[in-house]
Amino acid sequence: MANPPCRSICLAALFCISAGDAAAAAWQVEAAAGVTLLWIGTLATACCVLRRRCRAAESRLRETTAALHAEQRARGQAELALSELHDGMALLVQQQAAVRDDERGRIARDLHDDLGQTLLTARIDVSLLQVATKGLHTAANDKLAHLGSSLDAALRALRTAINNLRPLALGEGLRGALQRQVREFARLSGITCEYAAEDSAIEAAQREPLLDVVLYRIVQEALSNAARHSHASLVRVSLRCVDGSVALDIQDNGIGMNADPATYGSGLSGLRQRISAAGGQFMVESGAREGTLLAVALPLAHESVAR
Repeated sequence: MANPPCRSICLAALFCISAGDAAAAAWQVEAAAGVTLLWIGTLATACCVLRRRCRAAESRLRETTAALHAEQRARGQAELALSELHDGMALLVQQQAAVRDDERGRIARDLHDDLGQTLLTARIDVSLLQVATKGLHTAANDKLAHLGSSLDAALRALRTAINNLRPLALGEGLRGALQRQVREFARLSGITCEYAAEDSAIEAAQREPLLDVVLYRIVQEALSNAARHSHASLVRVSLRCVDGSVALDIQDNGIGMNADPATYGSGLSGLRQRISAAGGQFMVESGAREGTLLAVALPLAHESVAR
């Protein structure tokens, strides 16, 4: 058994060690608390910075959105103004075309009634003089025969000029004019021609200024091209109403054309100009030995007619 002094020394030593461990533990707790507070402060600072950046980003987003909306409004106003300008120009073109067609009709009537009648009267008088001088004066009779031939040529040229100003066939209406055009094409070319036209398309075209003339000229030029170049045995012509426009399709089973539009002849160039002036669109589909399709769409001002 240890003596009392030794026991006291051991107890004192144990007490010191216990006090040191407690101090170390307390220091560790304080250090951990300090680190925690440091992390909390760092996170709080990061949150503040992030919040400021979010607010700045939201502000820039609002500014960008406002600028985008302003640009969209400006674009909408510009598109509206462009559409109104286009409609105004289309109306002006239609009015000019109507005035031009009226003037052409008046000139055609004047040529037919005045110059045409005068030439016809002169031709009749020359024919009577030919009969009267036949066998009496050979030289005079020959001169009269030559004069009669010249008057016949003048009458043919006059009829051509009048027909170019305003197709005489349209005097019987678009339906009859197209039917006659198709019949004459089949008779002169020997090519079978199938023709189909909706009543609504005919009625709508006749209510539009100059649309009947445009359709007649397109069919005339397209059939002429088919007779000269296609080597076809069949041509189909169809006229119908589609989505507020008159659709004209002319298709043949001929040898086709070159796929390059730059090689198309003056006939298609004239058709393109005529269709563009009427505010329409056209498409040509063709391939070697696959025939040719000419598809034309001409807009109607009275859309309710086409529905």
